[in-house]
Amino acid sequence: MFITKSIRRNKTGHESRKKADRGSFRWAGIGFALALFLSLAASCDEKAKPPAVSSSPNQESGLHHLSPSPSLLPVSSASGSGSGQETAKSEFSAAMNELSLCQQNPPPPNQEGLGDSDCFAFYGTIPDSGSPIKPFPDQPATYALYMTDAYFFVNFESKDAATLERLAAQIHVEGGKLNFVKENPELSASRYKGVITQIGSRAVLTVGDLPPITLIRSDNRLSFTASSNGKDGELLMANGREFGTQIFVSSTEREVLLTFSEPVLASQVTASGNGSDAPKPWGKWQNESSLLLPLPEGKDVWNISLSSLLAKSGNYMNQFDQYVSIHKIPERQWLQYPSGAQVTDSRYAKFYDFPLLSPNKKNTIGLIQLGGPFADEPGGYYALVLDREGQKPTIIESVVHFPGDLQNMPVQWIGNDAVVWMTYTNWMKLDLNTGKLTSFKDDDAPAGYFNGSAYDGPTDTQPNISVKNQ
Repeated sequence: MFITKSIRRNKTGHESRKKADRGSFRWAGIGFALALFLSLAASCDEKAKPPAVSSSPNQESGLHHLSPSPSLLPVSSASGSGSGQETAKSEFSAAMNELSLCQQNPPPPNQEGLGDSDCFAFYGTIPDSGSPIKPFPDQPATYALYMTDAYFFVNFESKDAATLERLAAQIHVEGGKLNFVKENPELSASRYKGVITQIGSRAVLTVGDLPPITLIRSDNRLSFTASSNGKDGELLMANGREFGTQIFVSSTEREVLLTFSEPVLASQVTASGNGSDAPKPWGKWQNESSLLLPLPEGKDVWNISLSSLLAKSGNYMNQFDQYVSIHKIPERQWLQYPSGAQVTDSRYAKFYDFPLLSPNKKNTIGLIQLGGPFADEPGGYYALVLDREGQKPTIIESVVHFPGDLQNMPVQWIGNDAVVWMTYTNWMKLDLNTGKLTSFKDDDAPAGYFNGSAYDGPTDTQPNISVKNQ
């Protein structure tokens, strides 16, 4: 009904207002009759037509209707039926701002804190976290499960208890047992943690209206090798655990090729040069398994992030292997003092921060420093490279802690044909003639980690070992 109102206060205005009101009522009556006629005609026409395909979230009903503004969406129970249930489901993605997927090996009984855990996929972001927002998946996703159980976090925008209850009811698991509760109600009323146990070969996680996420048990990690096609061709790669994957090439190299163990879903790789460079898209996919990384001049270290890569099978890399540092090393030689003669003629000697020669000077253990100590511990961390005369060097241990840097080194030649070294929890011996690797650890030894060693002589087959108890 349309009513006009005059703002004039004189008599003429009053009469004009009454005439306008009568005219408006007449036009309103005509409009109402016309609208009723058109509505009846449309109803008859719809009955003569087959059901239309819906453009709203209610696809199953076959109804075609205009969706109201999201702010006007009706509140309905997730356990209901019909369009109300579908409407509640459609608001799920808009109501969620975080989905994180993780896995864990539960700790042994009465030993809290000793289990393993690893988070492998992150979508969205917690408000004010400052991290970039990764869009929620728009198609079904598959991830490998390498540990016993899976767990995940979901955070919602709303703080309303009824809304949160309705949204939480839309999370389900097939193929496992789900325990879904608020992570810490005292700190956040809207962040939930779900733990999936009793998983067989696979489990399917349904999170509201997102495509299903399938978790498949696997023993195969996505991995890669690195190669260089430059004129020098020297390249060494150490999987440095907490230091990431470290690749060492000649300063003249212009590119490095990464070859993955299986086909990968092409995804963006980022890189930054040493200094304050912001990460930028990097590399060119040659095929589903090969990524070519350029190494422009002007930077001697390139930091590459492979954290977004996922194999088509669902396999992905160990967390430490996802971050790669490529070091461009200039030409340099190790010389004897005071003669100036070369210590070794190995083409890989330029990569070594210290060469440890065998007694006959024919073979070398090259030490490559990966990083400094953590917190208040002394020393540094090194990779051990076995560089034998006439053979390509091999890394025999990716990370070894040197408590005093190059003093009291935890690696030693035992004669010309054997090497021993200390790891976090063991002593290892490598026989160069047979390739046999032997552990010196005594299962009856006190609990703790190896802290130091002493040698009786260069030809002894077993060193004396001191153990620090914890």
